[in-house]
Amino acid sequence: MDDSNVLDEVPLQRASEPSQYWVWQLNKNCEFSFSSSASTSILGMTPEEIIGRPYFSLLPDAGSPDFERAFRAAVADGRSIENLVYKTLHANGTVRVLEVSGAPVRRDDGAPDGFFGVSTDITGETGTDKNLLDAQTIYKEAPVALCVVNRDGRYTRVNGQFARAAGLPPERIIGLPVSELSLEAAQNFESNINVFDLGGEVPEHELRWRGRSFRVAMEPVRGPGGDIVGGSMALMDITDYDKAIRGLTSANRRFQILAERDYLTGLFNRRQFEKIFRTELAAARREHVPLSLLIVDVDQFKCFNDHYGHTSGDNSLREVARALGSACSRPRDAVCRYGGEEFVVVLPGTDPSGAWVVAERARRAVLSLCLPHEKSDLGRLSVSIGGATLTQIPKISDLTNYRQALLKTADTALYEAKQAGRNAVRIARPPIGT
Repeated sequence: MDDSNVLDEVPLQRASEPSQYWVWQLNKNCEFSFSSSASTSILGMTPEEIIGRPYFSLLPDAGSPDFERAFRAAVADGRSIENLVYKTLHANGTVRVLEVSGAPVRRDDGAPDGFFGVSTDITGETGTDKNLLDAQTIYKEAPVALCVVNRDGRYTRVNGQFARAAGLPPERIIGLPVSELSLEAAQNFESNINVFDLGGEVPEHELRWRGRSFRVAMEPVRGPGGDIVGGSMALMDITDYDKAIRGLTSANRRFQILAERDYLTGLFNRRQFEKIFRTELAAARREHVPLSLLIVDVDQFKCFNDHYGHTSGDNSLREVARALGSACSRPRDAVCRYGGEEFVVVLPGTDPSGAWVVAERARRAVLSLCLPHEKSDLGRLSVSIGGATLTQIPKISDLTNYRQALLKTADTALYEAKQAGRNAVRIARPPIGT
């Protein structure tokens, strides 16, 4: 199987390690299936100690039932959550306050199948000492970048976090036009002021500035008479969060690939075969074209395994998979592992004679591998193949009946091929669809 389909490097882990955020994933039972290393500092538990635990086992006994109810509903309904605050337990017994945002993981059919989340420790922000600070100190020391811009588009006030983001001392920034630091920010500001003048509200938006990503919120500043004299902006640095989310998205794509592929051979697995089979049955009915199905079975494979061992058996199945793939040249032909030593091949737009050609090509490709099989009459590994073809599917028909007929007929043909001495091909026509 292609190494790119294996999460041995864990891109999700790489994306989240440098982050100040704790990134995690739950399965549909609300149990942890992934945790970044930030859990060690935030909860005093390593990812290995987190994975497999129920999410709610980390809450204090007196945890908020409202939070649990809201969180369970979000996971069950496949809804995102933003900035939900809750209490959790550190390994040392202390209670920590976290803020969580996340989004659902979905199956191919769109149904929720888990949850990705990012939690931030805000315990220090909830202490009473913060309430003792005066407004000016809070503004200066706020953990987000803050600034005030007048109607002329010039900075009149900035805090320390904004100055650090800009890479300039605060006194150098005061009086500068916004466009000197960011043309995009200046254009946004002018547009937002026009919205405020018309009595509207400005939604939060994202801004790329000096190689980082910021979430920007803006409110109007009014003079004594109520007229708008400028705007106050808060910029939250979400660069690490964006990286984590991109890592989550990449990992999710890889999880999806793994969900579609057989771990041993790299072929489509049985679940994906069922999806492809349904799709091609519907297409055959819609387009009035034939559909063929081959069932391939490795001859006397149990004897092979018993004699050579399971490692050799696995290696031989990989070789057979490659040989079957080489026999199918069209883009929509699909080779799948059906289970054990059985494979299936879906051949859209293929009549019985075409199915025979592909089946014979596949049989010869496996035989030409020359894999030793001392327990076989041939002395080498071979396959038997049974096939069936639906030449037409009426426009008004139950596809389930045609699916079952095609599978049953191909299976019967496979049995006949084995009864004929194995290393053989038999193609049949179902009692319907011909």
